Amino acid sequence: MLADQPIKTSCLPSFRAEHFPYSGPHPWLDCDDAAERLSAKVGSREISPAEADICRFWIANGDVILEGLFDFPTLDVVWEGYEKAVRTGRIQLPPEPAGGNDPWAGRSLNPHRKLSEFCRLLKHAQMMHFLRLLMGREPKVLQTIASHKGS
Repeated sequence: MLADQPIKTSCLPSFRAEHFPYSGPHPWLDCDDAAERLSAKVGSREISPAEADICRFWIANGDVILEGLFDFPTLDVVWEGYEKAVRTGRIQLPPEPAGGNDPWAGRSLNPHRKLSEFCRLLKHAQMMHFLRLLMGREPKVLQTIASHKGS
């Protein structure tokens, strides 16, 4: 997590954002002076013009899409590993029907704990680079979810 101060979660009435106290600095791109910080990073050549464009998009929209970040062979290996784990029972999916004719089982919470293939995504060099760029800190895995359907 990105918290600099520990949070005693047992004291929270529920796990909702409004119940969590401030626990550390916001990611730099979410701060009021993000545009000024970005200009300084570009000026000092700490980040490239292409990275600056990504950061500007984040500042304006609160998200980015990094198209083509993962190559198809990597995605194929991860998905094939996931489907094999589901078929063999290593990962058991709960029933979670989205409607009367929904053929798909539910989501797998934290499949990275059971499948080493997921680490190909979690430790992907380019993804880690962009997370460090956008958050301004070293990222840590908190949770993963895999599914045959959207939420």
